[in-house]
Amino acid sequence: MKTFKYQYYYAIIAELIPLAKDKISRYIKDKDVLVPVPLTSHKSRNRGFNQTELIARQIVQITGSKIVQALKRVRESDQSAGKTKEQREKDCKNPFILDQQLSSEIMNKNIIIVDDVCTTGITMNNCAQVLSKAQPRDIYAFAMFRGSRITKKIHKTPL
Repeated sequence: MKTFKYQYYYAIIAELIPLAKDKISRYIKDKDVLVPVPLTSHKSRNRGFNQTELIARQIVQITGSKIVQALKRVRESDQSAGKTKEQREKDCKNPFILDQQLSSEIMNKNIIIVDDVCTTGITMNNCAQVLSKAQPRDIYAFAMFRGSRITKKIHKTPL
């Protein structure tokens, strides 16, 4: 994953996602909406791509689901790799906001937050907290890789 994120070998996703095709098809359906975890515009320009968006695009090819860029990152967090949970929590005060113009596209839908790595779940929880303002049916998480802890279902919004 470090190679994928930091050395720009993003073509590897096209090889990895099909390996998980059966599980992806079992849990992600065509009516679900994928919301990739956003990068800041600065980081996106430097990298030339958002790895979570690339992962989401590969999932769409398998499931036929839809991608909605419903989140915006309003501030940068420091790189999380190698940090303790406490350091991550301190650094990751919610840097996301809801794109109000797209909130109607996720209302009453099953949302799947797409991230590349989930270690503590802080990023996923921050995303879920913001997305819940749009009143989705349910919010789930998908991570290509995981660290020591992962949360499968993050938030349930009552109907």
